[in-house]
Amino acid sequence: MLLWGRICIEKAFGQKPEAVKVASITFLLILLLMLLAGCEKEGVSDKPNFILIILDATRPDHLGCYGYERPTSPTIDDLAAKGVRYEDAITQAPWTKASFAGMLTSLACFQHGITDWTSVLPDTFVLLPEVLAEGGYATACVINMVGMDGRFGMLRGFQHQSVAGKYDRNATATTDKVLELVRTLPRPFFILAHYFDTHHPYNPPKEFVELITGDMTRVESCTKSEGGSERKSQDLKKLQSGKIAHDIVLYDACIRYVDTEIGRIIETLKQMGIYETTLLIVTADHGEAFGEHGTTGHGRTLYDEELKVPLILHLPLRFTKPTAVTGQVRLIDLAPSLLELARIPIPSSWEGVSILPPRKKMHKPSGKRLIPPHIAITETSMRPGVLPLKSARTSAWKVILEPATGLMEVYNLKNDPLETTNLLSVMPAPADSLAELLERIPGSSFAGWRIAFVGTSSACTFRAHVEAEGGGKLVHLKKHAYRGHLVARKENDGTLTVESQPAGINLLSLDCIPQDAELAFRFDVEGKGARNIFVGRNGRRAIGTTFKLNPMEATGLPEEFTNYRKSKQSGVFIWWLPGRRELRQRTSYHLSPQEKKRLKALGYVQ
Repeated sequence: MLLWGRICIEKAFGQKPEAVKVASITFLLILLLMLLAGCEKEGVSDKPNFILIILDATRPDHLGCYGYERPTSPTIDDLAAKGVRYEDAITQAPWTKASFAGMLTSLACFQHGITDWTSVLPDTFVLLPEVLAEGGYATACVINMVGMDGRFGMLRGFQHQSVAGKYDRNATATTDKVLELVRTLPRPFFILAHYFDTHHPYNPPKEFVELITGDMTRVESCTKSEGGSERKSQDLKKLQSGKIAHDIVLYDACIRYVDTEIGRIIETLKQMGIYETTLLIVTADHGEAFGEHGTTGHGRTLYDEELKVPLILHLPLRFTKPTAVTGQVRLIDLAPSLLELARIPIPSSWEGVSILPPRKKMHKPSGKRLIPPHIAITETSMRPGVLPLKSARTSAWKVILEPATGLMEVYNLKNDPLETTNLLSVMPAPADSLAELLERIPGSSFAGWRIAFVGTSSACTFRAHVEAEGGGKLVHLKKHAYRGHLVARKENDGTLTVESQPAGINLLSLDCIPQDAELAFRFDVEGKGARNIFVGRNGRRAIGTTFKLNPMEATGLPEEFTNYRKSKQSGVFIWWLPGRRELRQRTSYHLSPQEKKRLKALGYVQ
């Protein structure tokens, strides 16, 4: 370019040395300014601002850009129409703290170890805001959940932190704090904005309910007419469905409220001239159930209504045309994607990978990953009286495992997206490979003995005495679920004594060395309670007697267990579980006519 400029100048000014000199200097100054302008533009695009907007408990199928009919999300829809929308984004946990931990550490739950609200994130993990801060970013968060404040190690790397109680700050106040940070932080910045308004109990401003329904009185009358105690038992199902429908209206209105607040952020970015250089990410920590599988809320199941989340990226200078990504992605992949945009190396300890639309990679992530990128591993929390679940999911298949009981569910998500037909009885090969992967995840092994006490604490007190025969030894005692009173201890002579007043489920597991040794059991019960003990798949024993069992006599979850746990009838259950593959080989499945009909419709049985 310099040579070309010199030739043009000499042709223009001929043999006039002074004119050539002045023109040459001018040309060089213009060229330098152009280069500086180019470097500035490249620097901006390499280091965009990041605003990560997390809507608590928000389902993608309640947003217009994902096909919802109600006008819940015009602002978010506009971002999706101009940016990147991921159609199948999966959280790593259906509850807030573990999901946030996954997003910030790019690790699955079994790796970062956040299993309940008292869990502390070890300082050995590398968090996204720490990496961004080292890369020159100003980092800040606005969190509406005190369970994630500094004492739990969740917010390391955020130089500015604003943490409030989950009901102490509405969407308007949250946005006010976000905008204060946008105006005052040096650039580039990373701001995490957590909106809690979409979490139960849904309490939107009245005007947003009217935007959703057009008539607030209709919602109020629905509450009054369907909430009376005079309803008869046969109307209970109708009452529940009416209550859920009412909650959904309020839920949708909360989404519209937060959507409007996101509009305020966008308007401020435009006024400040940084809209095109700021990446807006809209997502959720988890979804929300509305009775699809018999539950409402979140945190207890691993069905898609709780696992699927919206994920939208909007950066005008980077994403110049709307893109819909159809393959499954994971929230643990978000942090590596931000680092790629910021041209910062991805830590080798992270499990996630960049999910940005295809382009020439500036660097390849290093390190060995435990989970293939196309598989999402999800886990529920450790809640009192609730048995934890683990699942492995691809775009086409999902396997859900309850390690404490050995119960497993298998779904073909392409043919059965609502997860209505459990294909465990046929176990297609793709699902079998997922189950094998899942069994290698820590805490997923379910071999060994189980003792479960089911009922209400006021019904009865169970006492148990267990010992191994023939020189055997009881090992690996663990409480899988605990609600009500439960004391279990190994005595000096190696026997196990248990006292249980279950308010739901109290469940213990233990192993024996050698594995095939007989165990001697004795159970007593005070007050009103079960008179029988359910053993293995079909066996029974009497309360108050001593009996012996070997593993083969107790194999398989008692058939009555599922009904008892739902109704909280008082009962004692004993069973032994081999490994997953051995259990499949020794188990016969009895399909109901309805199950046979569904499997036939899906082409799995003739």
